Amino acid sequence: MPHPHLSFGDFADVEHFESSKSSEANLWRLGAALFDEIEDLNPPEDAPADLVARLVEIRRRDRLESWLEDVVRDAVEEDLRDIESRPTGSGAGARRIFALLSGHEIERACTTAVENRDLRLATLLAQAGGDDEYREDLYLQLAKWREYRVDAHIDDAYRRVYEVLCGNVGLSEGLAAKGDRVDAAAAIFIADGLDWKRAFGLHLWYGTFQASLPTVVARYETAARDPTSHTAPPLPLYIESPSFADPATPTRAWTPNTGDSPPTDPLFSLIKIFTDPAYALEDALLPRNFGSSPLDYRLSWHLFMLFSRVLRRRDFEDREMVPRDDDDDDEQREVEGYSIKADAVTEAYASQLELGGNWTWAIFVLLHLQLPELCVLSRLLSFLRTG
Repeated sequence: MPHPHLSFGDFADVEHFESSKSSEANLWRLGAALFDEIEDLNPPEDAPADLVARLVEIRRRDRLESWLEDVVRDAVEEDLRDIESRPTGSGAGARRIFALLSGHEIERACTTAVENRDLRLATLLAQAGGDDEYREDLYLQLAKWREYRVDAHIDDAYRRVYEVLCGNVGLSEGLAAKGDRVDAAAAIFIADGLDWKRAFGLHLWYGTFQASLPTVVARYETAARDPTSHTAPPLPLYIESPSFADPATPTRAWTPNTGDSPPTDPLFSLIKIFTDPAYALEDALLPRNFGSSPLDYRLSWHLFMLFSRVLRRRDFEDREMVPRDDDDDDEQREVEGYSIKADAVTEAYASQLELGGNWTWAIFVLLHLQLPELCVLSRLLSFLRTG
């Protein structure tokens, strides 16, 4: 069994990941933000349970937001460089502001608006993500523009920023031409061109006011499943942006079976595990979620150990309690349940290590089989003979 106090932070804090921006480093940091114990909560001793639960919820959300801001920062900077490289136009300032909003960099967005001498917009940006009254006021402003058909005279980049500020992170409907074509306005897909993490961030930071994380995740998933919304689904980085994938990720092209559902970014799977009790651990730990190889069980095995054997937050659905005879009173007692799928993952990872020449680590992994009397002895003897 793994150490009972093992945590995501133990992986995230290793020297290799201290300054790394790789997908795996981000995975361990997200796990620490969502699942590791909050050590500095310090509620009053007489605080009721519901108050403590609310404090934990706020802190978890704050950690998730901080993690997301850090993860998307490079993408925001890339967008800003791309905007700067293009010829400047009337909407260049608004495009920069939207790029900053997509990374929740409110202060920089306000500064950009001030530098553009757009003080009214700077005032609105300072309240981004504000309460329902603020959102309603902006919504009514947009409705008036649409009613008087002035959308055609407002740059699309500015419309996009205003839509985000009012809480619309989906579609800004256009207007068909009425007589003269000058009063036509194009439809704008707010999340178009954003990677899934920033598209999710729009829902988290601006889509609703103080909505629960399960609600935010559900709203993003609804948008991502709708191909007409132009919202990026949570695909792994090696599929979404192959040029930014980790160098250690296998480059061999594995062709999925016909009818297979697309893999899910493990970062989003961790968020789903945290927010959705019904989300299956089997779906989260598919090897194709982590890399192109369907035979690489390294991260699948480590995450299974954390979620199932340490945190007790999630388990494979086929686990059944196995009764054994108690030596003291000859009565049947329930012990750690048995899961065929769990042992299959352990054996697959051990085989992977053995094929890579790491037979001692393969033996260590096999020691985690739940019913070792079934197969581990023969495997150990085989390893020792070939070692």
